[in-house]
Amino acid sequence: MTGTIRDSTGAVIPGATVSITSPTLIGGVHSGVTDSNGVYRFPSLQPGVYELTAELTGFRKATKTDITLPLGATITADLALGELTATEAIVVSGATSMVDVKNSGSPTQIDNELLQNLPTHRFQPDVIDLAPGITNSVAYGGTASSNALLIDGVDVSDPDAGSPLAFFNYNWIQEVQVVGLGANAEYGEFTGAAANSIVRSGSNRFSGLFEYLTERNNWISDNTSGLAEDLRADFKPREINTYWDSSAQIGGPIMKDKLWFFTGWQYFKNYDRPAGFNGPFTTEKDPRYIGKVNWAANQNIKVEGFYEWDKYDITGRGAGPDRPPETTVIEPAPESNWNARLTWTLNPKTLLDVRNGGYTGYYPLEPTPPQTRSGPYPRFDGETANYSVNSSYYYRADRSRNVTSAALTRYADNFAGKSHEFKFGVEFERSKITNEYGYPGGRLYYDYGGAPYLVTLWDGYVTTGTSKRTTLYAQDTWTLNNRLTINPGVRFNANRGSVPERGTVLKTNPISPRIGVAWDVAANHHTVVRLHYGRYHDALLGGTYYHMTRANSTRRSPRSCWGRMISKRLTA
Repeated sequence: MTGTIRDSTGAVIPGATVSITSPTLIGGVHSGVTDSNGVYRFPSLQPGVYELTAELTGFRKATKTDITLPLGATITADLALGELTATEAIVVSGATSMVDVKNSGSPTQIDNELLQNLPTHRFQPDVIDLAPGITNSVAYGGTASSNALLIDGVDVSDPDAGSPLAFFNYNWIQEVQVVGLGANAEYGEFTGAAANSIVRSGSNRFSGLFEYLTERNNWISDNTSGLAEDLRADFKPREINTYWDSSAQIGGPIMKDKLWFFTGWQYFKNYDRPAGFNGPFTTEKDPRYIGKVNWAANQNIKVEGFYEWDKYDITGRGAGPDRPPETTVIEPAPESNWNARLTWTLNPKTLLDVRNGGYTGYYPLEPTPPQTRSGPYPRFDGETANYSVNSSYYYRADRSRNVTSAALTRYADNFAGKSHEFKFGVEFERSKITNEYGYPGGRLYYDYGGAPYLVTLWDGYVTTGTSKRTTLYAQDTWTLNNRLTINPGVRFNANRGSVPERGTVLKTNPISPRIGVAWDVAANHHTVVRLHYGRYHDALLGGTYYHMTRANSTRRSPRSCWGRMISKRLTA
């Protein structure tokens, strides 16, 4: 938040004391002093509703309330101090524009009110579709895998293909910012949009939530009663045994103004029999937990972080009319996500931001016991399209990602214009993927009308890829005057992809220049015209290079490779 303090004649007031308060502001009241141009500045604030106060001896104290600060935005809130009279103070309410007149980008803010009240199906990664210009996760001409999906600034998309990987409880999200058009050099690794979801934090008061959702079997209609019995069995509707989803969370102070906590718990349980399936009930039991703390060591040093753990525990995956129980798979898939962040205001014009975050997890699909990867051999009938004996595949995907970043922001006034906000950043990312796929027993029988026809012999594959990225970026918010701001920036990536036995097989060094202009049309912070040009590059994804292990071997081993596939026709 920034702005200018003036007197009743419009002259700037240096040396005025400016303070802000908010329920979302840890550390208590934050105060500063206006510079020689009457400008105050509060960097690195959490989104929320703020109250701004300015005062100076000889002037009436002025307060502006209900200032809404969206995620990732810079709000300009000015105040005028009148000469001291019998009236000691004035209060201005609801007169602050939420328009960011310093940014040439066009982000979309999805606040908590929208998240809680829009009739969505409450799947957290899909909130990106609430932004204009995005449909089915396809943003601004990109693809669904060209988005950067972040939680508290941590990229939680799949390092293999870019698709969503971590699925947080919808209720844990406080606000979402979708950045696409006009994103500055701080944002990278996408050609669609970057969606940053902020996890809720505690505050100086205790608050919580409990939610219980359920479905009942008698709520499902069955319109097959007029069919013959054999057809009715084929069109048997889904049958629910148990279906409920519970969520509880609480946040509050451990130490007032100093240390806050937020914790959440979710458990989803579903036992059902899919439409047309005549086997036992399939099961899904998904627990999720999260804990987050915010600590203000003092007004200048703040630390925050979260840790989240969840697990998908599914039996009978893939069950249906063409897949009996012995051909389904189980999915015991745990994962964890974390983030730690230090924000240090070195002095009134210098800010340091350091963070580390990432996740680990694996995603196995294994034959349903007593069937195993070793056998028996699976079968598929081309005439009836039915599977039998065993699952037709096994699969496992291991994933890990770690990102460490640091950014230094420096404010410079009265230099080649009115002011500059220089930001210099560095990021180091390392991610690893392993994919394993094959046929149980190493073969798949293809029958036709119950008679053997073809067998495919394949020993499967194991592929491993490691991605490393080093990023440097520089960005300036250059305020030329009260109406015109220029946003020049550049981003440089050094991308390296490697596979076992061959080392580095992919090397790119993309440079992404950005330049934008924001024009505050009437200098009242209510109307802005934005222009921007930028170059963007997709993230380094393992799916683009891990197959290069293939050239090394045709044997399956723990470290590599693609196996030979041989098909033989069977004759009587």
